[in-house]
Amino acid sequence: MSRAQTTEAAGDVLLPRRPRAGGDGEAADLVARLAREDGDGAAQLLRQRLADQADASMTQLEGGEAQGGGAHFAKDIAGTDQQERDLRAVMAALQRPTAP
Repeated sequence: MSRAQTTEAAGDVLLPRRPRAGGDGEAADLVARLAREDGDGAAQLLRQRLADQADASMTQLEGGEAQGGGAHFAKDIAGTDQQERDLRAVMAALQRPTAP
């Protein structure tokens, strides 16, 4: 995370576009550590990553209108089993209370 020079790069570390097999544990650990340091910052970074993906998914459609944008977003953010596990792990890590 410390090597990420942009918000987009940091979001990709948090929730990678091309996830590694079994990476959900690492993603959850990263979010938990970030949340301990700055709970709002971790949540905002995830929100921004999801917003960026939604924007990309809904504007990169073939054929004009964005009628299938939501489905395209769902496929892009959690279309594989590993992507879904990563997303669930990251969201669960944000929901856990953080120790002082």
